[in-house]
Amino acid sequence: MLLAVLVCALIGITALNYLSHILSFLKKIEMTSNLNGGFVAILLKTVGISIVSDIAIMICNDSGNTALGKILNVLTTAVTLWVCMPLFTELLDLMENILQAL
Repeated sequence: MLLAVLVCALIGITALNYLSHILSFLKKIEMTSNLNGGFVAILLKTVGISIVSDIAIMICNDSGNTALGKILNVLTTAVTLWVCMPLFTELLDLMENILQAL
């Protein structure tokens, strides 16, 4: 079991290394396109929620509690949509501005 924990930790550290490159790329995009920093933060929160929930769901399924894993999946979907609401609102405003300009 200790070996499995060690392997998981090493894989997690490797994944964080890749994620740091992605984070620096997103910051570069943000600076180049003059995007609001809040949008990039929302995207990162959404990815974080997805990663943590996937791990939690796998743990629930491995422990034999698939019902808890399924309800956790539903909860994660609701939370992800809630976190993305500012993006949806901004998209709706943009669409209204485009339609009014026509």
